[in-house]
Amino acid sequence: LVSGSSCGIIHILQPPAESEPIQHDSLILYRQKIEEEALTLYAIFESALSEMKRCDHKRKMKTHKRCFLGSDLVTYLLEKEHAVTRYDALELGRVLARHFSLFHNAEDKEKALEDN
Repeated sequence: LVSGSSCGIIHILQPPAESEPIQHDSLILYRQKIEEEALTLYAIFESALSEMKRCDHKRKMKTHKRCFLGSDLVTYLLEKEHAVTRYDALELGRVLARHFSLFHNAEDKEKALEDN
């Protein structure tokens, strides 16, 4: 489950484990957490790309082949319970676009993901 904040930070929420070993080295613990979050984000991205319907879209007399709308991604993230609100899902989509560079806005590659 992903939750966003007003400062642009994405929090990946997990239920507490019953018996996690105590680690005293904070750097190792931090690196493990970062690796887990990266794997979780990549898994979310892979599932979205494999499950979302992609089709041709026409806009301003130009056809964009095999793509999806930003609002479709936001809806998918909500339906799969990767986010709590549309805002959180939008922020998660932006994180996926920025960190994995695996999809972009078809009209303006520098433009952030939009929910419209």
